[in-house]
This record gives sequence, structure tokens and C-alpha cells, in this order.
Amino acid sequence: MSFSAMHSRLAANGDGVPPITAMVADDSYRCATAQVGEWAMNPQFILAIAIGGALGSVARYLVGIGSGKLFGPNFPFGTLIINVTGSALIGVFIGLFAAKWDLPQVVRIFLTVGICGGYTTFSTFSLDAWYLIERGQSMASIAYMGLSVVLSVAALVGALHLIRALP
Repeated sequence: MSFSAMHSRLAANGDGVPPITAMVADDSYRCATAQVGEWAMNPQFILAIAIGGALGSVARYLVGIGSGKLFGPNFPFGTLIINVTGSALIGVFIGLFAAKWDLPQVVRIFLTVGICGGYTTFSTFSLDAWYLIERGQSMASIAYMGLSVVLSVAALVGALHLIRALP
């Protein structure tokens, strides 16, 4: 399926918002609540997220350790590799969900919210930025990307200074 055909399929609801977001975004609990309230606290979804999150976290740890051994500690290659591969992985899942895989909601949530979310939240950051661009909100996407990076680093630095200032 071509990109334009996939985009047409995603935007088929007429408002330009891909309906796939309710099925796969890292914040699926929020999207699902907007569509069907009982999905938010579905025990199957929570268990799928917990199991997938555990697997994703272990994968993150192993990739980080392996990258450190392979490349050394002078540059955060592990985090870079995790962020890039996590973003690629959620892209693969989204593309397959839209074009090839007809999976139950619980499996989609397991793969995206669970595995990708446990592996890296950067995958969701990338997905959200892309969805804004797809919706024609390029300036909002640029603002979101810039603010996310700047404010996240500032929050980390502020928290470190606060803790270091404590007696």
C-alpha cells in the first residue's frame, strides 16, 4: 500500500485525524476513553500494558548495557539507539496496523503502549510529532518538539538543583 493510500485510509473519518490513534498511541487509555469509556480501565488492557512494559523495559536495559560495552561510556549511544529503534518500531507497528494487520485492540495496546512504551517514550514523542504534521499542524509540531526537549531538560536540571540544595 502506498503512503498516500495509507494516509487516505487513516484519514477516512473525514476530520483529518487518523482513527488509528485511538488504537495505538502511547496514550491509548486517553484516546480510548474519548471513544468508549469502558476501555480505559479494561483489566485485559492493563495486563497487556504491564506485560508489554516489562518486556520493553528489559529490552531497553539490555540494549543500553550492550551499547555501553560496544561503544563505551563517552557518549550516550545506548539512549540514542533506544530512541531511534523505538521510534522505528512504533512506526512499523502503526504501518502494519493500518495496512496489513487486523489485530485485536488488546494486542495493539500490548505492542505500542506496553512494549514501545516500556522501551522508550521517545517513540510516542515521535508519533505525536508526526501526527501533528499529518494533520497540517506543522508549526504546532515544531513547537511541540522544541518545547518537549527544552522543557524536559530544564525540568531535569531544575530538579537536580533543587535536590542538591536540600540539606
